[in-house]
Amino acid sequence: MLRFALLICAVAAVGPAAVAASLEGTYIYGGKESVTIKIARGEKEGEFAGIAVGAKSDWHRKQLNQAVLEIKRVGENDYRGRCSAYHIQLSKDMAAWIEVAKAELLDDGSLRCRLKIPDEGSVEILYRRVVTNAQGLPPGSSTSATAPEPEPPAEADEGDLTGLWRAPNGDVTRYEANAKEYVGYVARLSPQKEGFGFRIGEECIRLTRKTRDAYVGTVKVKSEGGRETRWEDIELTATRNTLRYTRHKNDGGQEKGAAVRVRTVEERPPEPKSQKEGQQ
Repeated sequence: MLRFALLICAVAAVGPAAVAASLEGTYIYGGKESVTIKIARGEKEGEFAGIAVGAKSDWHRKQLNQAVLEIKRVGENDYRGRCSAYHIQLSKDMAAWIEVAKAELLDDGSLRCRLKIPDEGSVEILYRRVVTNAQGLPPGSSTSATAPEPEPPAEADEGDLTGLWRAPNGDVTRYEANAKEYVGYVARLSPQKEGFGFRIGEECIRLTRKTRDAYVGTVKVKSEGGRETRWEDIELTATRNTLRYTRHKNDGGQEKGAAVRVRTVEERPPEPKSQKEGQQ
């Protein structure tokens, strides 16, 4: 059966509040074509996310306002998690991640991360802490006047689903809201989803918002080739740029996954509504 959507499921860890406070801030990674990230606490204690808020190259601008580093505290000054492989130019796939085997704060406030590269050992990268201006970017940065704000406007309501969300396999779902009701449409297809008969613009999930960040509803599931279609229950939570879901299969099993918010999708426009449902 088709598996719906996708990002990072960080595990909570507990540690001194002073260490957490010292980790939050703005950092620069790289040299001439540097990236500025803002590290902030996650929803759970011990979780942190680094969001790209400034960039000096076209390569890195594609990730503005996206999470490029996700770590959790496992010791007083010991963090583990993952880093975007695209962010460090190890992959052209913005959905690819690599393991952060260890991260620690140095005496000067910078963050050192040891990355585990598959089949190649490990490498260390350094995020240099900087003093920021009101926009959350380094003073004098050439991107200060043109880069987007550190947080997208929609984050005033951090649990709102409206917009585009991408799964690790490349599926992109577009959510539209009407009061507390949310409907998701296929915005981009992975080869896997194409094999199950889904189409661009097709309605694939229906949700009702229950709390600030929690949703319940049903998700469309198809058999191979799209010969059979059914709807299964799903629970979903959304916080800032990450959503997580649990799909309750009709056979009693469960599927868990996550997705990341994206700003654009290179895909043909949705089909007219008259062509969506009713052509199964």
